[in-house]
Amino acid sequence: MKGIGGSNRDGQFAKQEKSLVVLEDVCAFKELAGKAVVGVSVSLDVLVSLRRMLANARIYFSSIHYIGELSVMINFNDHKVACEFACNHDLWKEWFGQLDVWQVQSLPYDRIAWLKVFGVPINLAEEEVFRRIGQEFGKVLHVAGLGSEDEDLSVNRIGVLVGEGKSISDEINLLWQDKCFIVWNFEDMDD
Repeated sequence: MKGIGGSNRDGQFAKQEKSLVVLEDVCAFKELAGKAVVGVSVSLDVLVSLRRMLANARIYFSSIHYIGELSVMINFNDHKVACEFACNHDLWKEWFGQLDVWQVQSLPYDRIAWLKVFGVPINLAEEEVFRRIGQEFGKVLHVAGLGSEDEDLSVNRIGVLVGEGKSISDEINLLWQDKCFIVWNFEDMDD
């Protein structure tokens, strides 16, 4: 039995759940309704380069806001320009998997988690091994390449798209030939 603070039938305290009721008339960024678009970029590279790509395509916007996962909000000066951009699928199809005019709608929330990976033996420190490690936590967006020019080969970074809110701190057994290596994965909360 879950409660809000009392004890369960066994006399032990139930885990407390936290809830917050938000008033129904709360509506952030409503001044942008109809004058902005929200989109999910097709890749991390597109997300990082979006401002430059829009400028090269001579798309005039007032601002871009990162809103989580691979999603952005692009603000325009008026409703007509926002709608024209959203309707021009041929223009943005290489950049976005989905694009909608902002009408103050709820959006799903995923996030990009940057993992620090420790414990991969040097002879197995290949991109495909790190990619498979990252896939245990979510959709892999980026694997930092380790090379002979790097001074620190004891750690690598992987960017993954995850849908849960808890930070990642986990171990994976990496099996190779007749050996088992423990690999530690910690989310870097500084990024």
